[in-house]
Amino acid sequence: MNHPDKDDKPLGFETRAIHAGQQPDAATGAVVTPLYLTSTYAHSSPGVHQGYEYTRSHNPTRKAYEDCVANLEGARFGFAFASGSIATATVMHMLASGDHVVCCDDMYGGTYRQFEQVFTHFGLDFTYTDLSEPAALERALLPNTKMVWLESPSNPMMKLVDIAALSAIAHANGAFVVVLGRGERPLSGRGLGCAAPSPARHRGSLCGTASKPRPRTPRAAVPASVPGACLRGRLRSDRGTSTRSSPSATVVRPGPPSVP
Repeated sequence: MNHPDKDDKPLGFETRAIHAGQQPDAATGAVVTPLYLTSTYAHSSPGVHQGYEYTRSHNPTRKAYEDCVANLEGARFGFAFASGSIATATVMHMLASGDHVVCCDDMYGGTYRQFEQVFTHFGLDFTYTDLSEPAALERALLPNTKMVWLESPSNPMMKLVDIAALSAIAHANGAFVVVLGRGERPLSGRGLGCAAPSPARHRGSLCGTASKPRPRTPRAAVPASVPGACLRGRLRSDRGTSTRSSPSATVVRPGPPSVP
């Protein structure tokens, strides 16, 4: 997405926030993306459509938002969900029973409850540790560590971590990184800009988004669509968003995380 002048300058953040993913409506020329409330779309024959099959999987309004957030994050893909908690659950579905996750010791209480009260029953193991020093991650890694879960700033203690350094350690050990961000992103805290491949943005009960840089469709596309966790504007047309509609794991931590 480039500036139209002869110098071909890249567009600034403010311009991309307004225009990225939001092309004028092909039918009317409207410059504001319409709110598409449809559930189904016409198929010229079974399975042959114009890119929109069913609104749980694809919706033009949601796609405009997803494309805009992905652009601002410097990602190739973006997914919008009914809540930040559902975005978290979708990312966790990329793991398998027996996988291990290293988490920061200060984290959003809803995330901690998901991990301990839901995903431990599916055979996932969690280690909680203070990751303000990257060396702590090296000590916490196990042979089956597949994910490193970060919050920066964390909730509620507002701890900051070195995302780039932690990502380098995780990637060197075959794990991918998830960065839970809030209102400051993507303006001042892009996880992808710090080499973390799977940032998840959390905006409470309004919506959640996840962005990925990989050149192919990410694995998160299936759990995002099949359970129906996506953002559906028709449920709350006043805002264009919707509200959030195995063996136990071994938990290794120096003390209980801060849980609001």
